[in-house]
Amino acid sequence: MISETKTCQNCKQNFTIEPEDLAFYDKIKVPPPTWCPECRMVRRFIWRNERALYKRQSDFSKKDIISLYSKISPFKVYDHKEWWSDEWDSMSYSREYDFSKPFFIQFQELQKKVPRISIFNQQCVNSEYTNQSYENKNCYLCSSIANSEDSAYCANVNEIKQALDSFFVNKSELGYELIDSERCYNSAFIINSDNCIDSMFLYDCKNCQNCIGAVGLRNGQYVFFGEQLSKDKFNKKRQEFILGGYEILENVKKKFLELIIKFPRKSDRLKKCVNCTGDFLTNSKNVKQGFGAFDLEDCGYITRMYACKDVYDSYGLGESQLIYETISNQTVYSVKFSNVTSDSRNCDYCDLCFNCENCFACIGLRNKQYCILNKQY
Repeated sequence: MISETKTCQNCKQNFTIEPEDLAFYDKIKVPPPTWCPECRMVRRFIWRNERALYKRQSDFSKKDIISLYSKISPFKVYDHKEWWSDEWDSMSYSREYDFSKPFFIQFQELQKKVPRISIFNQQCVNSEYTNQSYENKNCYLCSSIANSEDSAYCANVNEIKQALDSFFVNKSELGYELIDSERCYNSAFIINSDNCIDSMFLYDCKNCQNCIGAVGLRNGQYVFFGEQLSKDKFNKKRQEFILGGYEILENVKKKFLELIIKFPRKSDRLKKCVNCTGDFLTNSKNVKQGFGAFDLEDCGYITRMYACKDVYDSYGLGESQLIYETISNQTVYSVKFSNVTSDSRNCDYCDLCFNCENCFACIGLRNKQYCILNKQY
């Protein structure tokens, strides 16, 4: 195969489809895309509202609920527990496929009929104001968060405890303004750093303890803006800094930003990767434009995924294979053009379907096979 150059039908810019892309499209039996990767990404992200929450009534019980859909949304919305209950049946909305009518019109009509989950908040305690939230306790205004406690104003985090204003952080505790970091403890203003303890204002640092103001430091201790100090002198400076108030803090922030600019940075953050492009990729092979992912093989144009093979144009996916143009799916095989469809196989254009197989254009199904537009065949 040779590469193809096309004009994006949306932005009208040229883009190239490489031979490995064409091989994937041929493998899953779909035509090459007519939109460029950037426009496909924007179209895909429209399906996932992580951070905007609204107060509205449940269309089932009429009680007030917190939802990712506003009250003027065209969709019917049920409270999370109501949606998962047996008090309604998604199959009751089934319809015959009308070959005289465009497919997407029929699919849209079904979407406006079948109730949607108010918010994705499962097995959580005292964490009502969180979305894409799983097994959390005492969390507030967080999105895409799992297995965490006593945290607020965080996004894309996992296994954190007592953290505030943090983004893309894993396995950390007592943190404030942590970004792209993991395994940090009692630290603040940490960026792209791992295994740091009792530290502040670090960028690209590893295994540091009791450090303030450093870039690219490894195994450091008692370092204050490039100066190696004794334990007593460092503690004295830190105490003066902590008690200095807001003005001192703002001055140090400015000094830290000036320090970051002076140092060279890695072109990407790829760990244990072979033939990969993107950023924040770990233990992966043959991945094109992958971001925030690990344990992947033969994937392209993806974000926030793990343990996947042969996946293109997807976001928020885990333990899956042969996937194309999906978002927020888990443990699926041979699934295309689908949204929040988990534990399923051989499904196309499915939305909010769980443990389904061989379904097409279905919405809100559970434990079903051989369905089209929610009608059993």
